[in-house]
Amino acid sequence: MTIGAYEAPNCTCTPVGTLPCGITIASTHPLAAKQFVTCADLAAFPAGESHVYDSFNDSILTTFKKRGLVTNISHISTATEALAHIMLKQGYYFSVVISQLTKPKLTTVLRPIDPAEDPRIPICFVTRNDRAGARHRVVQNFLLHAMGLVSN
Repeated sequence: MTIGAYEAPNCTCTPVGTLPCGITIASTHPLAAKQFVTCADLAAFPAGESHVYDSFNDSILTTFKKRGLVTNISHISTATEALAHIMLKQGYYFSVVISQLTKPKLTTVLRPIDPAEDPRIPICFVTRNDRAGARHRVVQNFLLHAMGLVSN
């Protein structure tokens, strides 16, 4: 399973649904009081990007970068930098929004992107072509049904 499309030789990527995007920020962040955040809101704060520490973040961030919606980016390479990015530098990380994840934590909150600006991110089932078979089709069909239940 991937958040965003996945391309690799000898693999098939099948979108099974989409989810809305949001940002994870410190509960003390200036945007924490907003119901939704816009791309204009995000311009004043750095997005976290980490190819080593958090590849989950890359697919959402890549989508926003390709569309020219995010240009203020901090490159993160350690867990300490990741924590400082949110807690000290008023940065954010992109996330998908699933209702179960929107409950506030002690130190962070998840705020959805304004639906008018949200590109929605595909959730994909990835299989190696040499492993695809009846079992994979059963899992794929299950995921297609399950995504219909959790998609917002």
